[in-house]
Amino acid sequence: MVRTAVAQVLLFIAAVSIAAAFAGTIVTQSSVFAQSTADEADRTVATIDAEIVVINDPAAGATYDDADGQVTLYVKNVGGETLEPAALEVVLDGTYVGSGERSTRVLESGDEWRVGTVLEVTIDRFLAAGEHRAAVTIDGARDRLVFDAG
Repeated sequence: MVRTAVAQVLLFIAAVSIAAAFAGTIVTQSSVFAQSTADEADRTVATIDAEIVVINDPAAGATYDDADGQVTLYVKNVGGETLEPAALEVVLDGTYVGSGERSTRVLESGDEWRVGTVLEVTIDRFLAAGEHRAAVTIDGARDRLVFDAG
């Protein structure tokens, strides 16, 4: 009879251990899911708050300097938060412009690209005469510019 009681106690302990491990797994997975949901919400808020506008006047002809081979874009932050200039992505005529090919400078407020300020983006690239397209993207916000190089 003692053998039966010991066997039942061992089976009970095993069942409780398995149930505790299962509960621990559920709690851990729930925590991971909650964190990923919070991260996605943060990304969505950043996307909603980010809004930019390329304010170059393509008719003025000042976007491209053919003597120096430089394209200059003026991008205004019109969203609801300060943006990080290093996070800006630029595509010129369908080709990604890496950070080594461009420079950025915030015009009005030093280093921070605050709401209402303009970021000057200078791209070192010689362009053929004709129509060209530049697209800028940051935190889900996007704008583009069509201009002529003469």
